[in-house]
Amino acid sequence: MVLFIFALPLMAWLVLVPYVYATQPGIGPATGLVPMPSINTYPKYWVKQQMALGNATKVKLCTLDVSPSNIQYVRVIGERHSGVAETATFLRKIMPGMSVGTGFVRGKYWFQDETLLEEFPQDFDLNSVLVVVIERNPYDWFYAFANNPLYASAHQTRPVDWKKFVSKKWTMRQSANDKVVSNNPESHCQAKFSAGMVIPCRQTQRSKGKMSVYEMDPETGNPFKNVFELRTSKQMHYNSMASWVPNFQLFKVEDLQKPEYIPEIAKIMNSKFGIKTCESISDSSQIVDIRTIENIPSSFFDYVTCHVDWTVEETFGYSPRTSIKNCRSH
Repeated sequence: MVLFIFALPLMAWLVLVPYVYATQPGIGPATGLVPMPSINTYPKYWVKQQMALGNATKVKLCTLDVSPSNIQYVRVIGERHSGVAETATFLRKIMPGMSVGTGFVRGKYWFQDETLLEEFPQDFDLNSVLVVVIERNPYDWFYAFANNPLYASAHQTRPVDWKKFVSKKWTMRQSANDKVVSNNPESHCQAKFSAGMVIPCRQTQRSKGKMSVYEMDPETGNPFKNVFELRTSKQMHYNSMASWVPNFQLFKVEDLQKPEYIPEIAKIMNSKFGIKTCESISDSSQIVDIRTIENIPSSFFDYVTCHVDWTVEETFGYSPRTSIKNCRSH
């Protein structure tokens, strides 16, 4: 009898946990679905977390007499292999007292969505957030992505086949069950996407370890023709965010790798947002450290030059490294 009484809490836990999982959108053991906290960034979650943790970075590159600023949070976003996490770490070091993290209304890599602003706490002031977008030059970005296709398992090749990676349709095979879920307008898909806007809609136990997030074109709801279209659409999306995000700043990761660019960062942050940052650093090893891939074949450079939308790229400060005169052959 005594043993039964002590076992009651455990029995209740075993019953309630599966029930909670099964009733959450996108997860539940009944369908083999798993929770995805790493790619579901909820504003309420990071606001609460940052308020509790503050700026927890131990390494700081300077000591500042920090004056009050309207901005309390810095959120870094950008595509995979652009140096998002590295930039967040760097900004924490040069912004003593500022709460810096990755992701905004969605996770750090994905299309953000203005309609998700309603998920912030009611008393939250959006003017207290600075959104920083990180871009990387197309040559290094495409090649790094081809070598490690994060959240794009259908594009992984061994040995690496960059031509196949950049030319293959930006989608993956979808299970029959996931198609049913995606076709239901009431479905809640992974990474806070609505039904039909991401493949797969929901991750399964079988996909754990090589999870995929294939975003659809926000304008059409269809898969991108290739990763070039994904990049261009994402860049245009970043440019449009300035219309609904009060405090918005774009940086090229290549600039953040230069110690001599630190004064320029300080100037931008202070003049535009009233944020004081380090104006110089003594340890150049503490700048954004993102690995540069060597021995990229010349044929790859030519292919990228001929398939990138340079009209959009130039708005981010990038230009062709090779001549576009011979692009007809590609």
